[in-house]
Amino acid sequence: MVGKVGLAILLPAALFLLPGWWCGLPALGVLVAMVLVVFYLRIKAQKSFGGITGDVLGAAIEWSEAVGWLVAAGLAGHQ
Repeated sequence: MVGKVGLAILLPAALFLLPGWWCGLPALGVLVAMVLVVFYLRIKAQKSFGGITGDVLGAAIEWSEAVGWLVAAGLAGHQ
């Protein structure tokens, strides 16, 4: 499954980001931070292991959620 997701799946999945658009820039900042963490872990896994494993996917979920909450907390006072 990893590496086989094309635009035919990615574009409709991107529709789930639309609620963040209506919530304003803070929500989009959280989403961007989370996506950057996932891309970073993907690059590190590619260099270290030569690909993605289930453990890397699990780490991506946990790390992106943690970063998302930290960014949300940091932006909470800036509304």
